[in-house]
Amino acid sequence: MKMKRTKFMLTIVVIGACCLFAQTAHAGLFGFEAITNNSGVSGTYALQLAVDVSNTGSDQVLFKFYNDGPGGSLYDVLSPIAGSIARIYFDDSANLIAFNSIFSDSGAGVNFIIAPTPGTFPGGNTLPNPFVATDGLRCSPTPPINGANPGEWVAVKYDIVSGDYAGVLNALRLGFDGADTLRIGIHVQGILPTGVNQSDSFIMVPVPGAVILAIFGLGAVGIKLRKYA
Repeated sequence: MKMKRTKFMLTIVVIGACCLFAQTAHAGLFGFEAITNNSGVSGTYALQLAVDVSNTGSDQVLFKFYNDGPGGSLYDVLSPIAGSIARIYFDDSANLIAFNSIFSDSGAGVNFIIAPTPGTFPGGNTLPNPFVATDGLRCSPTPPINGANPGEWVAVKYDIVSGDYAGVLNALRLGFDGADTLRIGIHVQGILPTGVNQSDSFIMVPVPGAVILAIFGLGAVGIKLRKYA
């Protein structure tokens, strides 16, 4: 029993090291954790969601949202679950950013716009520090069928109105229990675990911590194999 436990812990250490290595390739790459579970598979679905936060210069920052990807990352899975990123929310309590423009996955039927409604992030009020969506930062597809499906992405550019890119990253990494932070929530619709269409909400968390937590909770959320370049 002791040897089995030792082997298990060594496996966790190795996986953790891989997570850290992968993180260095994407310094601004963040994962998501589920905050609702209408589909029954939200914990597993979260493993295929990611946002890459990059500095585009001229006091601007780009948030690129992936549904299964980017390729070769921790979020590039072998068998992604069907579902579509339908809404993107920002809780910008630090007043760091303002909308600039949206880029879609050309040719893949992805088309998002800044939308004033709905103004509430589903499930966000159940968090210890309730998620309050910031007006003017919410995005949704038009028409609704043009959300980001597995293998697709949508990117939103914002002007940095306070501080700089490093400050944006710091606000994302500060955690979600205090003020002057930047939080991101996404709502996924059309999740089809068993042929039943459901929707769930996910909140951004730093990696590799979220990945390690998911590994320890495999009994609850299941496991999905990942692809590596």
